[in-house]
Amino acid sequence: MATHQQLASYFQQAIQLHQAGQWQQAEQQYKKILQYIPSHPDTLHYLGLLKHQTGDSRQALKLMLRAKQQSPNDGELWFNLGVVHQALMEINEAMAAYKKSSTLQPQHAMSFNNLASCYQRLHDIQQAENLFRHALTLDPNCLEAKNNLANLHKDKGQLGLAEQLYLEILQRVPTNADAMNNLALVYQRRGEAGKAHALYSQALANNQNLNSARCGLLMNLHYLEAISADEIFQRHQQLSAHFEMAKQFPSRQIDARGRRLRIAYLSADFRTHSVAYFILPILEQHDRSRMEIFAYANHGKDDTVSEKIRQRVEHWRPIAQLDDDKVAQLIAEDGIDILVDLGGHTANNRIPLLARKPAPIQVNYLGYPDTTGLTRMDYRLVDEWTDPTSAPLHASETLVRLPQGFLCYQPPGDFPDVSPPPFLQNGYITFGTFNNTAKISRRQIHQWAQLLNTVPHSRLLLKSSAFHDTIMRESLTHAFAEHHVNDDRLILQGHTSSTAEHLETYGQMDIALDTFPYNGTTTTCEALWMGVPVITLAGDRHCSRVGFSLLHQVGLGELVATDENQYLTIASTLAKDSTKLTAIRQTLRQQMQNSPLMNAKGFTSALENTYEEMIKAKED
Repeated sequence: MATHQQLASYFQQAIQLHQAGQWQQAEQQYKKILQYIPSHPDTLHYLGLLKHQTGDSRQALKLMLRAKQQSPNDGELWFNLGVVHQALMEINEAMAAYKKSSTLQPQHAMSFNNLASCYQRLHDIQQAENLFRHALTLDPNCLEAKNNLANLHKDKGQLGLAEQLYLEILQRVPTNADAMNNLALVYQRRGEAGKAHALYSQALANNQNLNSARCGLLMNLHYLEAISADEIFQRHQQLSAHFEMAKQFPSRQIDARGRRLRIAYLSADFRTHSVAYFILPILEQHDRSRMEIFAYANHGKDDTVSEKIRQRVEHWRPIAQLDDDKVAQLIAEDGIDILVDLGGHTANNRIPLLARKPAPIQVNYLGYPDTTGLTRMDYRLVDEWTDPTSAPLHASETLVRLPQGFLCYQPPGDFPDVSPPPFLQNGYITFGTFNNTAKISRRQIHQWAQLLNTVPHSRLLLKSSAFHDTIMRESLTHAFAEHHVNDDRLILQGHTSSTAEHLETYGQMDIALDTFPYNGTTTTCEALWMGVPVITLAGDRHCSRVGFSLLHQVGLGELVATDENQYLTIASTLAKDSTKLTAIRQTLRQQMQNSPLMNAKGFTSALENTYEEMIKAKED
């Protein structure tokens, strides 16, 4: 039997090995102690921490819970218990642990920081902000709290405040990958894709496991002005290979004879979000005699749109707090035949889950403008206008071209009536776009400035939550001034409080201008629904041809340009044709209602046929 002095020496040696990263030797030493004292709390605690650090958070939790029974007032143990619960997506349990930790060690800034992160995860933003600030009061150099507070500012559109905090972090730790990644997103939202690309790349070089930087870099490629479709595809393949290093989930054979197909939609956007306008009509029209519909919801807080979606599916699965192993097991237990991902590499995605291939057939659709780059994704839904058969194949998935177009639009329920064209009252033409400011590049500004200088007295209406930020407004007005467009010809509006108010703002616009190289989708549909014609430029990749697809479906193919000069010509010519503008305003909504774009029943029937063909190909 070892003496207390010997055990203390063993423990000290284990800690030193642990801190030196010699984890295998440290684990052996911890286990040696437990042979003598199986319930030694500190050894259970630190062995649990080691297990968590080496990827076995489930075993870590068991060990720490045993330690807690022996040492219930150890504040550090409660903190690490919270870390493990949080890693396992057990947010309520994590919050309870952090609260206990902060009570036992009230000066411990990280306890308050991590508790704030849990509140943020549950969308209690004000409480999260209060706790982040309290953590910084306790420790002004707590970089995690500073980064998290900056993220809150970023999410509220306060880009200048966020940028300042990220730069403070990088001044102290120039290699901080999280701060680089988050600052990259600030620049991306400002339309500075080049600066964003450099930061994403550096963040990923500093931390190869930072998946948010990997996905952010891929998303940002679509905003770059000088990059080829070939290069974008190659980057998706290269970076997505990292995800497929994870072990593939055991495959399951499909036997759909005599039963309905089990179709699951996976999204972080089953809420008030653009995705809802395109998935709701499909869910409403699914033939329940053919399909059994599941929704895997990866968002944190439901809203009224979430409830609408929940009512239109047979099985609602909230998965935001479940890790990939649990979700994969749930998909297997549900017997899903086809898993349709609606997010790709966008925010809060589950790409690592998809890389494990938990369903026999996986489909990339709707939410992301490109291939996932995953070899374990089987299909991608597109159409002949976005991805013509004559174009080079830039997808790791097999492309399936839906016959009526790849989108089906349903406007929100509280839409206003179409208003008269504003030029009748103003005496001048108002161009506009409500697209994400990330899509407004310097090249785009140059093009729009040319248009404003061509059409006398015209104005440009831009609307985005980013315009609540003073730096963003000043940067944009300065960029236009360089092209001889004064700020009195720019109308910059921020976020509006309701969807109805947002749609009403289209009443101030005569002609909508699509962005390039990354077209709008929801904004284009909204403009058309509100009677506003949209000018688009069709390029050589999917994200540059969505406008072409939408305008083709509603019968406005003459508003599609094939180069920048034609874009300017179409827009300026239409601006001079008051008779045509008035006629479009009066008839466009009805024209859109009668178009394939809003034929939800026909679209969904074709989609279901496509699903059945996928199943048949798998069975064969």
